[in-house]
Amino acid sequence: MGIPAPNDVGRILVVDHDRAVLEHMRTTLETLGCKVLTATEATEGLRLLKTQDVELILAELRMSPISGEVLLACAHAVRPDVRRVIMAAPEDVAEATALISSAGLMALVTKPWNDDALRGLVVQGLIRRNAMRPPRAASHHIRPAHVS
Repeated sequence: MGIPAPNDVGRILVVDHDRAVLEHMRTTLETLGCKVLTATEATEGLRLLKTQDVELILAELRMSPISGEVLLACAHAVRPDVRRVIMAAPEDVAEATALISSAGLMALVTKPWNDDALRGLVVQGLIRRNAMRPPRAASHHIRPAHVS
């Protein structure tokens, strides 16, 4: 059973240095009917954010030369209405969790993530964005998928 997409399906930008992560995210989120844009560097992500109508951005914390933290801060300066989500490896969860409050991020996605939980988070972000609620910090945290 899938999670229903919001009435006004949106555009999502995913920025991660790992192309396999980008492709998996694209495949997972396109099942919602969303348009998924991807970038392997923060500078490319910012360019897309400035030229495309994006409602939600997911960015990896550890990127080089510009980190996901800096990218999401720049994204907020350029497009304050865009919902922002940080992605992090398990060893970076403490740092990423601190950013949720300090940077006003929507959520943290821990790698590896659960696809259904990720879809639910994106639907929630798009619904909130489309309802024109101002961005605010939340304490969402998608836990890593358990491998049996």
